[in-house]
Amino acid sequence: MIIQIETSCNTIDELLNKARDASRKQKTVIQVFDPDAVLSKKHLKYSFSQAFKACEQRKNIAKTLENEFLLRTAATRKISEAIKRTGVKNTKKALLAIDTNDGKKINKILEQLNAKQTKLSFPSEKTIAKLYELNENALKNYTVEQLLLEKIALLEIED
Repeated sequence: MIIQIETSCNTIDELLNKARDASRKQKTVIQVFDPDAVLSKKHLKYSFSQAFKACEQRKNIAKTLENEFLLRTAATRKISEAIKRTGVKNTKKALLAIDTNDGKKINKILEQLNAKQTKLSFPSEKTIAKLYELNENALKNYTVEQLLLEKIALLEIED
């Protein structure tokens, strides 16, 4: 489930700590992103499937599924770059990716985060192309989404 939220957390660290705690209590994967760094639901779903597959096949870059998900979403092998690119920047506007569709769990998670759901919105393709440094010549022949998903897939063979 992908939900845009606004929280009453005072700091990003507080939000992330609450998300980790909620993840443990609800026994589900939760990752928090900057909504201005995610192209679409498909971007997150593909990133999660790639992260899950990498962990299953022991080809993961990060030690945890949550961090592997962050790396894949940011299309990078460097955690510092992933945090800079896709990490949450504002507690008043965050994107939650939760590995459940269970409404009761989601409500408990929102409660634990002191969060309320807001309208889901995504940035422009131009913003994403710049953020992910997508090749301008390639953009003449492929969509931003195609190039971004390819960049995520190519993490598998990079070193």
